[in-house]
Amino acid sequence: MTVQLPVALDRGSDVPLYLQLSQQLLAGIERGNVQPGDPFETEIDLARRLRLSRPTVRRAIAVLVDRGLLVRRRGVGTVVATGGVQQHAELNSLYDDLSAERRSPRTELLELDTSTVCPRAATELGLPPRTRLVHVARLRYVGALPLAILENWLPPDTPALVGLAPARLEREGMYAILRAHGLAPRTAQQTFGARNATGAERRLLGLTRADPLLTMWRSAFDAAGRIIECGDHRYRGDQYSISVRVALDD
Repeated sequence: MTVQLPVALDRGSDVPLYLQLSQQLLAGIERGNVQPGDPFETEIDLARRLRLSRPTVRRAIAVLVDRGLLVRRRGVGTVVATGGVQQHAELNSLYDDLSAERRSPRTELLELDTSTVCPRAATELGLPPRTRLVHVARLRYVGALPLAILENWLPPDTPALVGLAPARLEREGMYAILRAHGLAPRTAQQTFGARNATGAERRLLGLTRADPLLTMWRSAFDAAGRIIECGDHRYRGDQYSISVRVALDD
């Protein structure tokens, strides 16, 4: 449900109407009157409610989009931004990170297959390239905002297979399921990159051709150094960042 933020415009002021509007919408967002992922009032509705021209409203909203407070989604409209998800250099799942920040993550299962061939994943798992793997693909949301496409591959004999039920994959993180079946990730090798999104990725994440896509390939290992799973994760570059602490030798 769209929340109407309170706005009181002074049409006799020297401050431009678009700037008054953007400042008052900003104040409503900062007060928490709307939550991350909530749909934002449309330009048409705002213009009609406040008796403003659409160009004035569009300019005000553009100010908030440029500041990262609102995000435009093709086919959906404008939603309140999540405020950015920052991943630290620790072994956590995205679900764990979002839950810890009380962001109320939501997951849509895109695919669950036990006979997928992925030569790169199979090689990473120490198996012949044509081995049929367990493949899980999910779309992770914060509210109404799609944040990441998560693909994971596991060996065909993984003990976690019995726990990979669709309903469970949509309400729990992958690492929580792995731990529940005796597979405790202890270390991981993560490789980050950036590239243009494909057409399918743009449709799932609501991106334009100009929007950045952050990528991460992760291989997770147990305490004995045995690989448990590997994943190819793609994140909205405007909503995700990575924080790494480094130290210099004396």
